[in-house]
Amino acid sequence: MKILQHAFLATIALIAATGCGPKQQAKSLKDVQVPPGFTFQTTRGVEVALTSSEAVLPGGKAGHLILTRPDGKILYDGFLTATGERKVRLSLPSKDQALVATLETSTGNKLRAELPVSGGTAVHRFE
Repeated sequence: MKILQHAFLATIALIAATGCGPKQQAKSLKDVQVPPGFTFQTTRGVEVALTSSEAVLPGGKAGHLILTRPDGKILYDGFLTATGERKVRLSLPSKDQALVATLETSTGNKLRAELPVSGGTAVHRFE
């Protein structure tokens, strides 16, 4: 038992000794070196415009619309009709270059579309 205690204490001492070295810290923000291409912006605003044809949503019926990030996180949960346009303004992580739109019709059909984001907009028409 004492051997285990000594080994444990020796491990802790070794970790503490190796972790205590001189650390280089910037003295001011001027001294911070930012890698090329790095941006501090983590999100951006995206305007999404969606429409549907009468063939997809006949008789003016509404379909259930869900917009997600590529990782599946839901950003919008609402409705879309064939007679109108759904415009939504979303905050999207800068790393995401597309959105996923899923439209479920009144008959249970699910249409899925990947919407590339370009210039702060994403547009799609369900046909």
